[in-house]
Amino acid sequence: MAINFFKKKQDTFDYEQERICKNCAYEYKGRFCCRCGQKVVEPNERTVSHFLGHIFNTFTFVDSKLGNSLKSMIVSPGVPIFFYFVIRGIKTFYGVSWFNSLIK
Repeated sequence: MAINFFKKKQDTFDYEQERICKNCAYEYKGRFCCRCGQKVVEPNERTVSHFLGHIFNTFTFVDSKLGNSLKSMIVSPGVPIFFYFVIRGIKTFYGVSWFNSLIK
């Protein structure tokens, strides 16, 4: 079974079908209940491969801000911390005294 992560899947959901919410018994059309927000679970979402895909996405999803921060800390260490304190307006840094209190 070949898995293609980059190909967008075609939407085959019927948005015009009347449904009754299993959570609040409200009649609605669409993918989500208008009253409580319960999602319609399709049969292809109940497979093991779909579940494993969600787990894979959870552990491998990385925000671009995290990647940029890590890159800037490796390339020029100290600069991100400097800009953090400059932007926040912190005049003095009590990290050394805080570190000494942890050692004692």
